[in-house]
Amino acid sequence: MRVATTFVAIGLLSWCGFTANADKVEFKDEATFSVKAAPGYQREIVVVFPKPSAKRELTLAQQAPAFTGTSFVALEDCCQGARRMTQDEPEAAGDPDADALRRRKLAAAFEAGLKKLGLEPAQRKFVRVTAMAFEGSSGDAMRLYAAGKLDCDQLIMVDPVIEELPTVGAGQKMRAIDMVLPSRSDAEAVRRFADVITRLGPWSKTARVFTGAGEWGVQRTLELFRGYQVHDPKRAQPAMDTPFRTATRLEDIRSACKSADVVIVGELHGNPGAHTLQLDVLELLQAKAAQPLALSTEQFERDTQAGLDAFLTQDLSKMTAVERGKMEQAFMKETRAWPNYADYRPLVEFCRTSNLPVIAGNVPRPLAARINKEGPEAFEKFTPEEKAWCASKINAPEGAYKDKFFEVMGSSTSAKKDDRYAAMERMYNAQCLKDDTMAESIVAWLDKNKGGKVLHINGAFHSAGGLGVPEKLKALRPELKIVVITCVEADNPFTAEVEPDDAKGNDFVVFVPGSRPNRSSEGPAHPK
Repeated sequence: MRVATTFVAIGLLSWCGFTANADKVEFKDEATFSVKAAPGYQREIVVVFPKPSAKRELTLAQQAPAFTGTSFVALEDCCQGARRMTQDEPEAAGDPDADALRRRKLAAAFEAGLKKLGLEPAQRKFVRVTAMAFEGSSGDAMRLYAAGKLDCDQLIMVDPVIEELPTVGAGQKMRAIDMVLPSRSDAEAVRRFADVITRLGPWSKTARVFTGAGEWGVQRTLELFRGYQVHDPKRAQPAMDTPFRTATRLEDIRSACKSADVVIVGELHGNPGAHTLQLDVLELLQAKAAQPLALSTEQFERDTQAGLDAFLTQDLSKMTAVERGKMEQAFMKETRAWPNYADYRPLVEFCRTSNLPVIAGNVPRPLAARINKEGPEAFEKFTPEEKAWCASKINAPEGAYKDKFFEVMGSSTSAKKDDRYAAMERMYNAQCLKDDTMAESIVAWLDKNKGGKVLHINGAFHSAGGLGVPEKLKALRPELKIVVITCVEADNPFTAEVEPDDAKGNDFVVFVPGSRPNRSSEGPAHPK
C-alpha cells in the first residue's frame, strides 16, 4: 500500500531567524512540505501528529493560531484503514505490515521536516523540539519515540486511545512523556488514569498526566505545557496563611513597569513557561520604550562581555546557515554559554535584531568557586583583572536573605558554629558575590545611560521576595524603582493559588509548568 504523508510548517528556521519561502518541495511520494513565513526566531519547534479522522478536523487553519510565534510542523497520516498492529507484534526491519511501514514513513517525514527547518541533528541543541500526538495517532508517535526514532525532547499525547499505546517494559530508556486525558466524569478520569499508568510502567514515575472534563485543543494543551499565569499579590488582602487567586494580565506588568528603572524576572532555569514570559516582557518593554533599554543576565559573565558584544554586531545577511551555525557554536564556547542556551537564544536574537545591548552581569564562575572553597578572604588575593570582573566588595549581611539561604541548603543560621556552618558561610559569601556583581553591573550601565531601563533575568532565588539582587540595587541606589517578577512552579499554572510566602516582596507572581517529576502518587493533576 502506498503511504503519503504531508507536513505544513509555519516558519523556515535560519540561524538569524525565520524567512519566508512559499515553495513546495517534493520528497518522492512520501511527503509534501509547504513552508510559510513566521516572524522572529523562536526556541521551540512543535511537531503535530493529528488525529486520524476522515474529516481531517485538525486543519492548518485551526492549528495556526495556537502556534503563533512558534515553529510548527504538522504530519498528516494518509494511510487510513490499515490494520493496526497489537502491542506485542514485532516491527523488524523489512516487515511488510502496513502499520510498520506507516511508522517508518512518519519517522522519515519527521526527520525531513526538521532538516528543512535548518535543524540538522548536531544543531538541535539550539531549540527544543516537542512532538504532540492527538487521539489515534498517539500509538504511532509513542512507538517511534520509545524506539528513539523521533529526535525530540518531549512527547505530549492528547486524548490517546489507551488500548493502542505500547506497554513500557523494564529497562527501556527513560523518556519525557506528558499526557492529557479528557474525560466525561471523575470516575472515568480515575479509570483512564489507572489504565495509562499501567501502560507507562516504569516511565510513570516521571510522567505528567493531566485529566479534566471538556474538549482539549492545541491551544489549551500548549498553554498547559509552556504557558504561564500572572498574579498580582497587591490585588487581594488574604487572610493570614491563606492561599488566594489574583489572576491578572501581561498588560498589567507593562503598566507597572512604565516608571520602573529595573525590572527583574526570577526564572526557573530551563522552564518553558518562565522563558516564554521573559521574551514577552522584553518585547513589551521594547515596544513602548522611550528611553534606552538593555537586557542584563545572570547567564553571561563579565569577562565574556567583549565576545558577547562582537557576536551581537555580526552581519549575518551574507552567511549561509552552516556558517551561522559554526559562528554561533564558537560564540557559545567563547562566552561559556549555559547548556540550555536554547532557552536564552530568543532573548539574545531579539536584542540583536532590535539593537539592544546585553549586559554580561555575573561574576565568572571560577572566582565564585574560589570564594566558596576558600572564603571571602580569597577576594583580596584576586588579581586586578579578576577584581574588575567582580563587584567592588562582598556584602554578606545577616538577615532574611541569609536565613532563607541557609534554610534552602538544609541548615539554619542558628545552628552550631561548626565546620558545616563554616562551609555554609563560604557558600553564602559566594552567593552574595554573584548578587553584588549583578547589581553593580546593572548600576554601571544605568549610570552611563541616564534615564535608561534594564530588564534583568536571573534564577528566582537571586531576587524572590525582593531579596538578593533587588536588595543590593537598593543599597547602591536607594532611588531606583524596581519591579520584581518571580516565577513559581505549579502542576497546573491555571489552577494554582498564591501562597502568602510567595506574595511577600514580589510585585508579580507568575505560575509556570512544574518540572518533571511532578505527578503525585495519589493521582493526576486536574486542569480547569
